[in-house]
Amino acid sequence: MGFRVLDLSPECFDVFSCDVSDLVEAANLAFPGMADVQRSLLFQHASTASSFTELSWDLERRSRVEEVGNVKGAAVALLQRLRLLEEAFGEPRLSVEDLFNGRVVLDFSRVRTEEARVFLAELVLRMCYKWAMKRSPLRLCLVIDEAHRLLSRVEALQGRVEPILNRFMREVRKLGV
Repeated sequence: MGFRVLDLSPECFDVFSCDVSDLVEAANLAFPGMADVQRSLLFQHASTASSFTELSWDLERRSRVEEVGNVKGAAVALLQRLRLLEEAFGEPRLSVEDLFNGRVVLDFSRVRTEEARVFLAELVLRMCYKWAMKRSPLRLCLVIDEAHRLLSRVEALQGRVEPILNRFMREVRKLGV
């Protein structure tokens, strides 16, 4: 039917090319219960990192030299969480523009962990939202299979789900989505 399928396990988006705040919010959604200290550490270290390897190295170094107990513990916990993501993604060869060239389907099925799938789905939605808001008019059809996984009622009531999907759908309709 003219669709190009992008399997995100062998190749992926460069998650460090997006806004650091989007990366932090995607991680916050993928790992419910992330403490403020972990989010702060992630924001601080992801701002200067260009890969998961570099970010992990920075956090590992920080956990060794940190004297404050809660910061040291947060760095170790964050490092463990990020390793789940680092091992799940393919090579960073894709860009947001790749999604808007023809008909594209993103296949998350072979991304190794549920946390990585949630992280990547949230990040892709945020990247697409920002890309779409920069351009007008836009002709796009967005289909999210298994969207209930992103919009779980319990998580929404607990405030753990970032409303990017809701915001995306409200805002981009005026652009022709």
